[in-house]
Amino acid sequence: MLVDDGGQPDHADERMVIECQDAVVNAAVLESLMEDLDEAISLLRDANEDHWQAWLQRGRDQLANSDAHGAEHILSAFGGMGSLNDLLLAQGPADDRLHELRESIWRGCRAVTDSSAP
Repeated sequence: MLVDDGGQPDHADERMVIECQDAVVNAAVLESLMEDLDEAISLLRDANEDHWQAWLQRGRDQLANSDAHGAEHILSAFGGMGSLNDLLLAQGPADDRLHELRESIWRGCRAVTDSSAP
């Protein structure tokens, strides 16, 4: 459920948060996560990395629909052989930026999942 920080429904989506069990993910954390996901998705689309672009898009869509499982979906892309961590873009500066975004996205998703833990 999307709510504003006062606990009231936020139909404008300006201060989006996700309610997880009894916790609420900080609006600034979620906004930053969504911005980082948008940028990473764009970088991956530009590099024709369709698999990881679609993976992040699916998780982003879930988060945008107040579904904290989107963070779990995104986190499952990290770690192990062939993971998002292993992806290198041949575009130099774009690869550096993707590395920064991966770290930020991981932290943001952890904040969501940590808030939703029972």
